[in-house]
Amino acid sequence: MMPAFRVDREARIVKVLNAAYRAVRGEDQPTGAITPPGFYGTDAGHLYAELGMEGVVCGPGGRYNTMPDERVDIADFPDMARIYLICTAEICGLDG
Repeated sequence: MMPAFRVDREARIVKVLNAAYRAVRGEDQPTGAITPPGFYGTDAGHLYAELGMEGVVCGPGGRYNTMPDERVDIADFPDMARIYLICTAEICGLDG
């Protein structure tokens, strides 16, 4: 069972992720509930329920998710790696 979770749009993790996405991709990323509404599983719900850790679901892809033979465009991989590194450095207080 995957517990539900909700993170405020003003949470630090959301702001850091959105800023990193904008810096790497040059555009705002979609933020908020998935539309049309859908159900899927994520470990973020467990981390929030058990440890109170705020998290978000953000990764490469989108066009081919939640379908047979899920996949992502290769071009999305390096961008998401950069976004994750920027977020990690910011959240952990690492100086570049």
